[in-house]
Order: sequence, then C-alpha cells, then structure tokens
Amino acid sequence: MNKTMSIKKIEDEIYSVHNIISDTDVLIIKEELNFTLWQPSTVLKRDILDGNYYHEINEFRISETSHQIWFTDRLNEQLDNLEKKIELLFKVEKAYLEPWQALKYPQYGKVDYHLDAGYWQNDKGGERIFSFLLYLTTPESGGETHFRAHNLKIDAISGNMLVWNNLLSSGNVNHAMIHSGMPLYKGEKICLISWSRQNKYK
Repeated sequence: MNKTMSIKKIEDEIYSVHNIISDTDVLIIKEELNFTLWQPSTVLKRDILDGNYYHEINEFRISETSHQIWFTDRLNEQLDNLEKKIELLFKVEKAYLEPWQALKYPQYGKVDYHLDAGYWQNDKGGERIFSFLLYLTTPESGGETHFRAHNLKIDAISGNMLVWNNLLSSGNVNHAMIHSGMPLYKGEKICLISWSRQNKYK
C-alpha cells in the first residue's frame, strides 16, 4: 500500500517531503545502484596560488559517489518520475537540475559542515539554488543531516526528501544553510542528491 506524499516546512527555506517515492520505488532504485560505478567521494578545494578549484579525497568527506552518467536506464526512468514531482512541488524544471549523484556511506562515514553554494557564480548554470536530498535508507543510528545555524537535526528516513534553498532573495549565498551529514554509527545510509541552478543546466 502506497503511503501519502506530504510536504512540511521545517524552517525558513527548509522542507521535508514525506514519501515522495514509494517503498517499491526505493527498492528498485537501490537494486539498480548495484550496477553502477562507485568511486571515493571528493571535496571541492581552491588553490591558494591560482584561485582555481579542484577535487580531492580527504577525511572531510567519507563516502562513495556514483554519477548519473553510470546509471542504468531503469534507474533513470525512476529519476524522470522524481523530477516531475520536484517540478510540481517546487516549480523547478528538469533542465535546471544538475545530473543526480548517489551517495553511499560506510560505518562512521560522514561529510563535515559545508555550503552547497558559493562556487558557481561564473558557471554557465549560475549558482546552486535548491538542494534535493533523497534518502533511500533509514539508518539505525547516526546519519542525520544537521543544520548548525538552525540547531536543526533531521533523521534520514527512506523515501523522504529534504529540500533547502541555498540562496537569499538577493541571490547571495545563505550562510545559515551550512550543514553536515553526521557520522553513520549503525545501519545503512544511501542517498540521491541533485541541485537546481539559476540558469538551464542541461
């Protein structure tokens, strides 16, 4: 039996969409992720000398990432359906979404406090506006998303999507959206994430 989808405003510009996908869809997505390519997750760093950004692996982020280019057709069909719901709820067309990424955390895996925006002012797509974080598992202990400035901790619950706006109405970065993925102590944590941009991205 499918659960009813509902949206809840948790804080200014932070929303939780309960049951945005069904338990059956969660199982399909997780099954298809068994056939994708997983790599160690990286963090974006800025070179002190030339100011250019680059990716590196370090203890700031302990997880594995898979990019949509490696996803199966069946998984992409699921994401097409999800993007239709995102457009309905948040008025974001799929052309403004970045390709999806899958995230998988080992025991004690985490990502430290960071902002999702502030690095793409000169990118063709512009800055990241919304973050769309879909939980595919419910960890037994740990793995929450913590917004430090709001003193807000949100449990990872399978089938729910956490959404937040990274920008102020001025278009500047909202530093109150600094957040972390807290360490996973017990169980499994798998997520999908994408971001909307100011301009068309694909």
